[in-house]
Amino acid sequence: MQRSITVLVILILSAVQFSRPQQDPCAMKFGMNFIYLSYWNREMPFVDLMKLSSLWLTQNSVYVTGGTNRFDTAVRDSIPADENGYPLQLPYSVAGQETTQIVMALLASQQNALYPAGEYLCLYEGDGTITFTGDASVVSQTPGRIVLNVVPSNAGIMLRITRSTFGNHVRNVRMLMPGTESTYLTQPFNSAFLAKIAPFPVLRFMWWQFVTDGNEVSWQNRKRMSYYTQGSYFSNSRRPSGIAYEYLVHLGNQLNKDIWVCVPHTADSAYVAEMALFFKTNLDPGRKIYLEFSNEAWNYIYRVHQWVNQNGPAHLNHPQKTAYFVKRTFDIWSSVFGQEMSSRVIRVAACQLTLPWVGQQMMAYLGPGGADAIAPAAYYVLRPENYDTLEAKGASATKDDVARMIRSHFPVLGGMMRDHQTLADQYGLKLVFYEGGGEIRPRNVNNPSTQAIYAYQTDTAAYNVHQEWFRTIRAVSDPELFVYFHLASRANDRNEGYGALESIFLPTSPKYQVLLDNICGPATGVPLAVELTHFSGAVQYNNRVVLYWTTAGEVDNVGFDVERMSYDRGAAQNGRWHSVGFVEGHGTTDSAHEYMFVDTGADPARRNVFRLRQIDRNGAFTYSPETVVDGSTTPGILSLHQNYPNPFNPATAIKYSVPEDGDVKLTVYDITGREVLQLVDRVQKAGTYTVTLSGADLASGVYCAVLSSGAMRRSITMVLLK
Repeated sequence: MQRSITVLVILILSAVQFSRPQQDPCAMKFGMNFIYLSYWNREMPFVDLMKLSSLWLTQNSVYVTGGTNRFDTAVRDSIPADENGYPLQLPYSVAGQETTQIVMALLASQQNALYPAGEYLCLYEGDGTITFTGDASVVSQTPGRIVLNVVPSNAGIMLRITRSTFGNHVRNVRMLMPGTESTYLTQPFNSAFLAKIAPFPVLRFMWWQFVTDGNEVSWQNRKRMSYYTQGSYFSNSRRPSGIAYEYLVHLGNQLNKDIWVCVPHTADSAYVAEMALFFKTNLDPGRKIYLEFSNEAWNYIYRVHQWVNQNGPAHLNHPQKTAYFVKRTFDIWSSVFGQEMSSRVIRVAACQLTLPWVGQQMMAYLGPGGADAIAPAAYYVLRPENYDTLEAKGASATKDDVARMIRSHFPVLGGMMRDHQTLADQYGLKLVFYEGGGEIRPRNVNNPSTQAIYAYQTDTAAYNVHQEWFRTIRAVSDPELFVYFHLASRANDRNEGYGALESIFLPTSPKYQVLLDNICGPATGVPLAVELTHFSGAVQYNNRVVLYWTTAGEVDNVGFDVERMSYDRGAAQNGRWHSVGFVEGHGTTDSAHEYMFVDTGADPARRNVFRLRQIDRNGAFTYSPETVVDGSTTPGILSLHQNYPNPFNPATAIKYSVPEDGDVKLTVYDITGREVLQLVDRVQKAGTYTVTLSGADLASGVYCAVLSSGAMRRSITMVLLK
C-alpha cells in the first residue's frame, strides 16, 4: 500500500467544498445524553431500582373466576394517593371493577439478564404487605425490611403492594442493589453507571427531565426526590414528570461534570426563576451549565412544537416564536445569576441540522450577543430510498449494505454542518451538537432486512462509520462539543437503537469504544494522530476475538478482506484460510487510520491465525503479516482493563497486558492532566500484570490511567469516591 497526499475532496451532492482547514481533533469534546428513565432502562443509573420503576399498574386483589383479570386494569388515578404517589389504602374499591384493586410496579425489565444478581433489600415504611414475582424471591422478612434473592432474566421484577393500612400506609419503598444499604443515601448512583460516564465532561439530561412532552407550570409541582419513581412519564394533575433536579446537581458535583439542562416550555416565569436560583445555589460554581429552552421546538412530533406555535407572538414565524421563548428563558436566568451569568452559563440556541433556515431565523431574532452557542443535532441517517432498497433485498440485506448507504449521505450532511459553522462565525458563537450519532432504525420491523440494521448496531462497521462521521464533522466545522445520544439501550429495538452500549454492565462495544478512542485524555491523543502501523488481536468483548490495525497512509484502498485459519492449540498449523469479513478502506489519504474488526465466529479456545488481504481499486491485492489470537496468557495487543472496583475507595486493582518485551509505563493523571502517580516505569516481558492503586493520598475525583509501550497507548477513566 503506497502513500500520497490528496488535497481536494468534493461534496458532489451539496456542491459545497470541504475547504475548511483541518481542525485540532482534540478541540471537539464529547459529552453524553441519557435515555428516559424507566423500568426497561439499560443505563440503570440508580442503586435503588424503585427510582426506575414503572408507574403503578392496578390489578384485581384476588382472581375473579369468569372475570377478565387484566394485567393492568388502568385505574391508577382512581386510587387516592399521598403527595409522593403512594396509595393511601389497599386493597381499594373502584367503581366498575370486578373486585378491589392493588398496585404493582415493574422493575428491571427487558435487561437480558445483564443487571446484577445477588441479595437485594426492600425497605419501606408503614404497615402493609409487599410481594414479589419474576426475578426476585423472598429470603426473609421483618416489618419494613425484606431480603430478596435476585436471579436476573429478561422478565424483571414485579413488586406488588397487596395490603396497605389507611392512616399508616406503605410508603418510601426502596429496592436496593446488593451491598448498597449503608451508602445509597450518600451515593445514589450505580458504580457501573458512574464508570461508564466518567470519560465524558458534559452530561445532558433532556430525557431525564422529560421536557419535550411535559406540562409542568408551577415550581411547587415539580418532582421531588421522595416521589415513588423518578421515571420519565407523562404528567397530569396528580403526577409530576421528569426527575428531581437534586440528582442532576449531585451527579455534576460528584464527578466534576458540566451539565446541560433544559427549561420546560410550559414553566411559568416564577418556575424559570426558581430553577435558575436552584442551580446557581447548588451546583459547584466551577461547573458550567449549558442552558437550553425545552428540546427540538422545531420538531412537529413533540408537544412543544404546537405549544410554541399557539403561545408565541402571532406575527412571528415558528423559529422566531421559538427564539422569543429562548430569549425569555435567557433573560430570566440572567436576572438571577447577575454578573455570574457569563462565567457559569452557556446560553444555547438549539436548531435543526437539516434545515439551516431555522437557526438563521432564530439568530435574526436573538441578534448579536443573544446566545453563546448554536446547537444543531449531528445524526447520520438512512433515507427513504435506502429503506426501499433494503426492504427490496429482504433477508439478503447485510450490515455492509447499511454502512455503505450511511456513508453516501456524509457529503450532504457535511454541507449542512458547514452552513451552521458559517452561522456561528457570523454571530461569534460556539458550535455545539446537542445530540448526535446514528439515527438508524428499521422502517418496517416485519421486513427481513431489519436484521441487517440490528446487526450493524453492534458490529465493527459501526465503529468505522462513526470514525468517518467524526472526521467529516472536523473537516467542515470547528465544533466545541458533541453530546452523543445516548449511553445505553437495546440495539435490536425499533425505538432504542441509538445507544453506545447495550447495557452499562457490558465492558464495551464498537460504538462506545469509538467514543473513548476520540476523547483526548492526558497524553493519549486521538486516533487521527496515530503514526504506528500495527496489526494484532485479542480476546475481548464477551469472549469475542477483536482485531486492531492502523495505517499510516493509503492509496486507492478499497478495503481489507479479513481471513482466518483455525486449528487446535498444540497442533501444527493446518487448515484453510476463510474470509470472515470485509472492512472498507479510506481510498487515498495521507492521514493515519485505525481499524477494528470483531470476529463473532472465532472460537477463542482454539488457535486462530488472521491475515488481511488489502485490495486496491484496480483489483490488485497484497497480504499482511499474520497475527495469532488464541486466548493464551500471552496477549496479542497492548490492553488496559477497567480497574476494579470502580468507583473505588481506598484502593483499586488495575490489570494490563503487554504483547511483547519492552519499556512499559503506567501513569495516573488527575482531571486537569497533571501527573499524580507513576505506577509502572520499567522493562517488562510480554504477559499480563496487575497493580494496585492506593487513593489514600488522593482527593475524590476523576482520574485517568495511561498505559504506554513503544508507540502504543491505552487509557481508562477511574473514579475515587471518599
